[in-house]
Amino acid sequence: MTDNSALFRDAVMRHQSGDLAGAEVLYRKLLEADPTNHDALHLLGVLLCVKGNQADGIDCIRRSIAIRPDGAVVHFNLAGALFNAARFIEAVESCREAIRLNPASAEAHHLLGLAQIRLGNSDEAITCFKNALSLKPGMSDALKALSSVFRDRGRLSEAAAFYADLLRTHDENGELHFQLANSLRDTGKPELALDHYGKALKLLPADARVYDALGSLHQDSGRLSEAVSLYRKALEHNPGNAFLHNNLAGTLKDQGRMEESIHHFREAIRLKPDFALAHSNLLFSIHCLENADPREIFRLHTLWQTSHAEPLAAAVRPHDNIPDPGRAIRIGYVSPDFRTHSVAYFIEPVIRCHAGTGFEVFCYSQTARSDRITERLKSSAQHWADVAGMREDELAELIRRDRIDILVDLAGHTAGNSMLLFARRPAPVQVTWIGYPGTTGLAAMDYRITDGIAD
Repeated sequence: MTDNSALFRDAVMRHQSGDLAGAEVLYRKLLEADPTNHDALHLLGVLLCVKGNQADGIDCIRRSIAIRPDGAVVHFNLAGALFNAARFIEAVESCREAIRLNPASAEAHHLLGLAQIRLGNSDEAITCFKNALSLKPGMSDALKALSSVFRDRGRLSEAAAFYADLLRTHDENGELHFQLANSLRDTGKPELALDHYGKALKLLPADARVYDALGSLHQDSGRLSEAVSLYRKALEHNPGNAFLHNNLAGTLKDQGRMEESIHHFREAIRLKPDFALAHSNLLFSIHCLENADPREIFRLHTLWQTSHAEPLAAAVRPHDNIPDPGRAIRIGYVSPDFRTHSVAYFIEPVIRCHAGTGFEVFCYSQTARSDRITERLKSSAQHWADVAGMREDELAELIRRDRIDILVDLAGHTAGNSMLLFARRPAPVQVTWIGYPGTTGLAAMDYRITDGIAD
């Protein structure tokens, strides 16, 4: 006779050591002997989900719950499997049952918050993350998730106050100092942020994120040498991070160290071939080389088209703009620089002079921090949309709904650009102007406005 308890222990040991095939054989052997073995059903379900067989895994866990419905961990694992299968409404139900059975599970509150985010219920998610942190104040995943939701909802001051309150009783928590520093920076308090980044660094000396964030803060303040040192330190701890290479490259570019900058932009692209932003940064920087080869510049721009724009071409749809020659032509301007910036100086009189000339002007402002120039431009445009932070696909749909006839890009491959938006062709005619010294490389860009001086 087989000793089922010994067989189960062996299966669990194999499962924990990563021998999934061996563990699966033993779980199934146990279930052949006893189909009502709820522990074997539960763990077989978890194993199948890890292997990518979500449907069968979820079925096994549900069968385990049907036999013994009072296991909080089993409901939690079912919630995780449902979440990974994008069945978020069911995941919420299972999380709530896990919390009913074990209200002290910080992990269940956290997972419930993640599911609520996917359902668009960010207020509920914030409550869930706060519940998780009340049970486990140093829970890094909950801190990161809560920080992200606060930012997305623009509740930056509330985020800073919450983290500061937690730190009153958990001052030695590096993650809390890090998230508080991020919140303070986002609310325009860089000096206070600097203090908490420093504390986070002492408590998390091997965390590349802290060096990266501190480097970015120094870069924004014009302390470029300090920023370079911090980015290099971040790369020591995480050398394969493409975003760190991109950040270091940008600072080296600002210092005029173009060869080094281009090296790190190329490294970022090598590590993450779909990193469109790093590729754009490379294109802008290569113009600044003293002996830049125009043919190489052109080749790299067409490579951007091949790598990042062509995959979006299949989703481009016909436009339903009304072909009435008597109506006003709708022109949309897209820019991250509707603020005190050279682009704004050129575009302001153009927008102002459109008024009453048979055109309807729409401005899509990706400006993160507005100023008096922003307000002046806003008063000149007939339609204004603040779209900073909006995803390219969402902005493309907004522009389609506005039935823009001619969409004008004012950034090219410069910082904050919208090349992935224009690759989606949200308007039937697309033009680039002002913000960039050459071709965008995009097949979806129909015209480039320039003159002899600009070129």
